[in-house]
Amino acid sequence: MRDRNSGAPDPRKRRGAIRARTVSLLAIVLLTLAAYWPVKDNGFLILDDEPYITDNAVVKRGLTVQGVLLAFSSSRAANWHPLTWLSHMADVELFGLDPRGHHFVNVGFHLAASLLLFQTLRILSGRAAPAFIVALLFAVHPQHVESVAWAAERKDVLSACFWALTLLAYVRYVRRPGIRRMTPVLLSFTLGLLSKPMVVTLPLVLLLLDFWPLGRHRLGVAGNVRVPWRRSGVLLLEKIPLLVLSLLTGLVTVTAQSTDGAIGSLESYPPAMRIANAIVSPVLYLAKAAWPLNLAVYYPFSVRHLSDARVIAAGTLLATLTAGAVLLRRRCPWLLVGWLWFGITLLPVVGLIQVGKQAMADRYMYLPSVGIFIAVAWTLLRSRRLQRGAGAPLWIAAGVACILLVPLTRRQVTYWRDDETLCRHAISVTRGNWLATYGLAMQREQAGDLAEGLRLYRDSLRINPNQEYARLGIARICRSQGRPAEALSELRASAAALPNSGPLQRALALALRAQGNLAESAVALRAAIAASPGMPELRMTLAMTLAEEGLDDEAIAQLRELLRLFPNFLTAYNNLAAFLAQRGELEEAQALLRRALEIDPGYSDARRNLEALTLTEEVTRPSRSPRK
Repeated sequence: MRDRNSGAPDPRKRRGAIRARTVSLLAIVLLTLAAYWPVKDNGFLILDDEPYITDNAVVKRGLTVQGVLLAFSSSRAANWHPLTWLSHMADVELFGLDPRGHHFVNVGFHLAASLLLFQTLRILSGRAAPAFIVALLFAVHPQHVESVAWAAERKDVLSACFWALTLLAYVRYVRRPGIRRMTPVLLSFTLGLLSKPMVVTLPLVLLLLDFWPLGRHRLGVAGNVRVPWRRSGVLLLEKIPLLVLSLLTGLVTVTAQSTDGAIGSLESYPPAMRIANAIVSPVLYLAKAAWPLNLAVYYPFSVRHLSDARVIAAGTLLATLTAGAVLLRRRCPWLLVGWLWFGITLLPVVGLIQVGKQAMADRYMYLPSVGIFIAVAWTLLRSRRLQRGAGAPLWIAAGVACILLVPLTRRQVTYWRDDETLCRHAISVTRGNWLATYGLAMQREQAGDLAEGLRLYRDSLRINPNQEYARLGIARICRSQGRPAEALSELRASAAALPNSGPLQRALALALRAQGNLAESAVALRAAIAASPGMPELRMTLAMTLAEEGLDDEAIAQLRELLRLFPNFLTAYNNLAAFLAQRGELEEAQALLRRALEIDPGYSDARRNLEALTLTEEVTRPSRSPRK
């Protein structure tokens, strides 16, 4: 790009490169908006949008001091990602509960991540054409619709932005290593971890980029001094702060998921099943990346998919692809880097630690797919002849391929319009999808079609008898239809079938309490607490039940224990203060209410009760005779 006579950059080529980059960025923007424009018609979903947004009291208040504190000090929906919570609060602050605003913010973050990815790969490699192909595939691939069109998946698109920003900051650091330039890397990586823990694999991806395209594996770099790699080890040492952050985030995440009961037990998901799924699911992900049809919100575990023949075939294919990438690492290093990018970033969600009940999920391919796109794009454009003279056909082919993907993505976005459409589509493209059947049953129940809802709950239960929420739905509909005895019978049978289910034991306890059977209700609640110690509502209900039995001392003890375990559970402060006030212990009752108001200044019940206690204390305080 330099003039042959002067050695200066050729202005014409420079202007041409700038125009090409501008056209590339504009193409990414326009095609992304075209693909995701249908989100304007999508609403919130029962599945996860309720606990994240529409049924989350803290988020619905918008950005508040108490909300910020809770975002960092507690977990909800089996995750600790405070920055994601803050982004949802900001959405409510700006748009209220209008789903269009929430969805378009998701699209905005996805678009920003796509543009940052293009810039990052272009700067890393010095190649704009393959970087454009990767970014465009990332922007419009149908497999990414779940991460973008699902409001609750804000964590995916937000973390992807910080992932790309970390890569950009790392490029700047590599050009002149030093602590000062490592600080933005650490900062953006930390923000990514606070958005979604899946970003923990990024330090290993940076090591891959050191191999290619940066080529830092040949020479270690320490400041401005180059020393042989074998004597320095600096490439690994410089990643230690990032690896420590990843380790800490991993520990916090596992703790949060264990507390909320999101991690599957070894009885439900034996090691052999987990290993088989970890071998088969990457191949299924690759198949759906190549042929993105029949995508579903939930993919159930299937014995047919985990048969010995499939495991052996999948394992052989993965081993072959890995061996091929290793053998071609000198001639085609991008193949090894792309393949390992895919495998490493997929590792946390491949199912060895089973979180949730799905065998796989399209959202898990949001970042791993970039590795596959890198391998494909650089392989397409590896020929020097194509680079110099015949590149236009490949650009056209890539453009046509992406344009063909846009209609598929638009159609996939429409499936996320509402719960009924989403669940019916999932049922139609998968087999034995008990969760989608359950979701459709919930939708029909909420729509008032109780007969259809009951039928679907029973269908879901036939597919998977070891689920608690379909049983709860059956009992709920029986009660709504004026059959409380049948509802109680269903709950007794369900609690006996699944004795370790906290929600079932709680529902049984509430049903018994409604019938005045307080003693048996307390027994069920104690069983529920033992099964689900991470549900503070259980201990609260037990305290209220004991109080109705006249066992105030035990009720107070339960509330004290509840506050010890869950110091931010506001209702417990209010109820414990009420018990103590009845006993005349006004000073401690007031202290509890003040503590509740420190946590949430907008907690009106605590403020009203504190004012009443203060007035009571003033009225009952003995008056002093004035001194003569």
